Amino acid sequence: MKKKMLSAAAAVLILLTTLMLPVGAKSVTYAPYDGYEYNDYNESTAAPIGYLADTVYDSAAMGLESSLYEPTDMIYVDGALYILDGGNGRIVELDGKTMQIRTVYGEFKTASGEVKDITGARGMTLDVDGTHFYIANSEQCEVLKVTRDGTVVQVITRPDHALLDTEAQFLATKVVVDQKNRLYVLVESINMGAFVYDANGEFLHFFGSNPIVATGEIIKNYFWKRFMTKEARQGLARVTPTTFENFDIDQYGFLYTVTGNNSVVAQSGLVRRLNYKGSDILTNDIVFGDVEWDRVYGAESLTTSFADVDIDSEGYINLLDEGRGRVFQYTTDGKLIAEFGTYSEQVGGFSEAVAIETIGDRVYVLDSGKKSVISFRPTEYGAALREAFKLLSSTETEKAYEVWMSILKKNTNSQYPYYGIGMVYDAQGRYKEAMEYFKLAGAHVEYSKALREYRIEFINTHYLWLILGVAVLVALVVFIARFIKKRTAIVHGTAFSALETKYMFPVYTCMHPSDGFEQFKTRKIYSMRMSALFVVLWFFLSTMAFFYTGYSFNKNRAMDYQFLTTLFMTVGLFVLFVVANWSVCTLMNGKGSLKEITATCAYALVPYLISILIRVLLSNVLTVEESAFLTLINLIGLLWSLLILFIGLQSIHQYSFWGTIGSVLLTLLGMAIICFLLVLFYTLVQQAINFIRSIGMELSLR
Repeated sequence: MKKKMLSAAAAVLILLTTLMLPVGAKSVTYAPYDGYEYNDYNESTAAPIGYLADTVYDSAAMGLESSLYEPTDMIYVDGALYILDGGNGRIVELDGKTMQIRTVYGEFKTASGEVKDITGARGMTLDVDGTHFYIANSEQCEVLKVTRDGTVVQVITRPDHALLDTEAQFLATKVVVDQKNRLYVLVESINMGAFVYDANGEFLHFFGSNPIVATGEIIKNYFWKRFMTKEARQGLARVTPTTFENFDIDQYGFLYTVTGNNSVVAQSGLVRRLNYKGSDILTNDIVFGDVEWDRVYGAESLTTSFADVDIDSEGYINLLDEGRGRVFQYTTDGKLIAEFGTYSEQVGGFSEAVAIETIGDRVYVLDSGKKSVISFRPTEYGAALREAFKLLSSTETEKAYEVWMSILKKNTNSQYPYYGIGMVYDAQGRYKEAMEYFKLAGAHVEYSKALREYRIEFINTHYLWLILGVAVLVALVVFIARFIKKRTAIVHGTAFSALETKYMFPVYTCMHPSDGFEQFKTRKIYSMRMSALFVVLWFFLSTMAFFYTGYSFNKNRAMDYQFLTTLFMTVGLFVLFVVANWSVCTLMNGKGSLKEITATCAYALVPYLISILIRVLLSNVLTVEESAFLTLINLIGLLWSLLILFIGLQSIHQYSFWGTIGSVLLTLLGMAIICFLLVLFYTLVQQAINFIRSIGMELSLR
């Protein structure tokens, strides 16, 4: 009996709870999408879901008598959520906590009694005081300033004096107001940037137009125009900046803009943060949105196209991608915190998402197709990430460490906790540990900064040993210099120095290339073994550079190493150049034999090989700011080797200066021809093999 009474009580409790829920509000605890993050190679890795659909508010749940119809925009101001119900020509005000109806603004009249129909309006905002609406009345080519009682106090139309060179209509789509009550208007048909008006509705200027991206088509047309007639130039498509799709202003006055896109993968420049000059201050290499091909439906099914942007109260960037039906949340420096949403009929999926708004850490998406607002709340993992990134800029290192460790336990695939722990160690002055974690996080710049501090610490601790090491190094350099000077002296009773022997000759040719290679003809002093050794060293040093270049400058992964590619780029290129040069110079009456050409090319590699070794060693102690030293060393080694090669070919073939240049150019052409023939031969062999296989299959079926 007692169990029956408990069961009955539970049933009544569930029934009462169900009746207390708003009609049409559906709470969910699952997601029809997967969570993922991107590593520093722009590869997606599985991650816990950061946001989960909490509740779906349809018209009935909001308490509306008539359903939403083609809603187009949504804003949150002072505890109220406003929905621009464009299809019904009205504005719906909801309580920001309960999502219940407060007011419906449906009649808009001027002081003279003229009714203004806002059906089809696409954008809406409130002024700083919250007393006036600004409505982008798109179909009427105007922006209305309306009081809360529905009185239209101002009609903003096309500023003809600022648009003398175009007759485009004033198709206003989105509006926003900054802290000084300046109104920014986006116009679909005009790409000169946002229209800026003062509080009295007077046009001030344009602000922040998109730059023109120099695509291959644009560059081609630029050059073709130089040779076209005026009529032909007019026939080319005009290149103009793309218009902004939407925008938002953060608490510091920065204007965030998003631009539509038709690419399958996201590109840089689609999201911009504009300062008061209209200049983008986001890092140029940040790419917002998906950077991989669509992982479910195929490469050509979905595109990245941002429809809205909202900066929440904690400064996180929330982007609505209407192309893929997803919401992306980022830190201010472009680190992806969460992605959520999909095209689906399930709760948490979208039909036609058109606007995004945030209230605290919750994200609300206006779905025009489903005529509802979907509320997303952060999961435990998403909330922890938000808190952890906030703590990065605080002095609470112990608390930050605890939060990052909790995230690491939930997701060992993520590079973020390693980055966060590295930042904690860096703030605590534990630079060696910070470097280890920055390696795991793929944070090359932060690793370089920690290396700089660790280097200072190391020098201060071991300065006596370092002074001794420098003294030994200087002594070694002096010894080598004296040794070379002594060896370059003419040996008594001969006409040659001690360096002009078979196995020391590569060193001699580095300093005296013209005289050295002349002796290839007279003394036959070159060595094929030494030549082979230098070519093999080139291969091994290239491999060493791949694996052991300092982490500050090295983004290679062991799994990406290609043995055959490295072999071709070293040994293969060497053999190809030697064969091509021998073939060309044989036809051009060159005097060099195949062995002489081989030795000349191999000996010329010596400075370049030394530069590779020095670069690898120095890259482990230098920082990114000092990369110019590595570039200089590489340039010196490369130019030195090219100079030796040029002088060597000129000497052994006995060409003039211009004859040598011509032979080198023809050698490069010969290399291209040989590669083409090899590829053609490989293709023919493949076709022959496939033909034989097909015949074999036919015979086996008979």
